[in-house]
Amino acid sequence: MLDKLKLAGRSRPAFLLSQFRLHPAIRIVVFIAMSIFITHLGFKQLLIFGLVLAFGLGCCREHRFMIMMKRMRWLFLSIVFIYAYTTPGRYLSNWPLEFSPTYEGIQQGVNQILRISLVIAGIAILMASSTREVLMVGMYCLLRPLKLLNLSAERFTARLYLTLHYMDRAQTEINVSKKITKWHQMLHEKLNKDDGVMSQEIIALNIPRLSISDGLCMALLLILSGLCL
Repeated sequence: MLDKLKLAGRSRPAFLLSQFRLHPAIRIVVFIAMSIFITHLGFKQLLIFGLVLAFGLGCCREHRFMIMMKRMRWLFLSIVFIYAYTTPGRYLSNWPLEFSPTYEGIQQGVNQILRISLVIAGIAILMASSTREVLMVGMYCLLRPLKLLNLSAERFTARLYLTLHYMDRAQTEINVSKKITKWHQMLHEKLNKDDGVMSQEIIALNIPRLSISDGLCMALLLILSGLCL
């Protein structure tokens, strides 16, 4: 894997992470840390953090978040139902049925929905502020310490990149009138080509150096970790 500059395909609106020019690996670490911190937040804190992410989504003009939320509506309803009827506590007053949910269960269910929504919003912002090449650089940098265990970070990153690349190509090549489920067949054919053809694929990633903003961001994450965990 060559450490040289490659143009980053189509451009995407950048916000927050790209504005401070954070290292790609730091962006992924920030998202992982955010996902961990969310589990320790209360209802009011989740709402405040949700407003911050909503502002970020608005600046990114990211519409995929609402599409993802719409697809998960049944999961959210299931979460509320399970928590409401399985969590012990005070039953709802004036409930018409004998089998009544609890206040504590509904509250915990809503909190879980908020946490999942915030994680989805974080993913949307990360995808909107980073191109595929930037994300691959971050994954590669985070996996490089695995060389001590004789695991190849280059091979894993290359396979992941090619999988995403051929997946997009397969989805654009299939006829809209055909069944959408056939895209995985084209992807399988692409990934199972001869080694001679696959060896012609050259993946060049630009690996930037860590900056002062990266160090400040990591220091802030360590301070938050000490306060929350």
